[in-house]
Amino acid sequence: MGNDSTPGHNPKNPDSHFPLATPSFTQNALRVYEALSALLPPIMVPGLYLHAARMQLLPAGDLVGLGTNGMNVLCRWDKSMRPAIDSIRAAISSFDYYDSNGELRDCLPYAPGDLLNVEVVQMSGLIDLLYGKAKDCGIDLRFGAIVCDYWESEGNAGIVKATGTITGKDVAPYSTGAAIYRSHFDAREIRDDPEANWILDSTGRADHANMYLGKDTTLLVGTVGKGKNVSWDMPHKQVQGLDNSWLQPADPQHVVELVKDWPVGQKLAAILSKTPPQRC
Repeated sequence: MGNDSTPGHNPKNPDSHFPLATPSFTQNALRVYEALSALLPPIMVPGLYLHAARMQLLPAGDLVGLGTNGMNVLCRWDKSMRPAIDSIRAAISSFDYYDSNGELRDCLPYAPGDLLNVEVVQMSGLIDLLYGKAKDCGIDLRFGAIVCDYWESEGNAGIVKATGTITGKDVAPYSTGAAIYRSHFDAREIRDDPEANWILDSTGRADHANMYLGKDTTLLVGTVGKGKNVSWDMPHKQVQGLDNSWLQPADPQHVVELVKDWPVGQKLAAILSKTPPQRC
């Protein structure tokens, strides 16, 4: 993770490399990268970097799946990792599917201990946890570039900033015609609102994951950390004016407009409208 203005020397490409430290530094850095790689499928790793690519980590995104291998890697670091992850985990036992009338149509049992399932955790909380651990290891984190390679010699070590994709080909991005609104925020925002705090019922025992199926879209509303946080996301096809970015702030009122005509819309809008600024 480098800064574009950082000078340096690269035996392969003198113009695109940043020297960082000694080989032992790179070993520590790769230890963190091993965890990141194990956490998510490769396509998700750039998103993680971009969400974290700021001097101040932003509360972006909603939830991400942490598989068995990722948990094993992290829990080998030290004994504090498991309870730290539990504090940002969605302790769900099922995914509940509702129609736009608010009627329960199906219930899919979910057990994170099943090898086919994953631990559902808060994305920004996980990024913050990994960032803190990296700093504890003494790793000098620098933001603004995606790492695509590293080099190491007897006297020093460093990284190569990204200039293309891992295939070596110049692959042009293309529009999928869809995007996703996503958010999470502190549950205290709705705790005292009788029209919105229904999502917090019984969260002392387990979290909720409610999927509402409406015309042309779906809305997932749930809780994380046994009611500590609220999370929601909605895919949509209104992509005019959006740029090619993993993180682009949006107005949650757009989501309220998409559900307002659903019979259950007012109930959902009570939660959506409580989304704080810069949390969508």
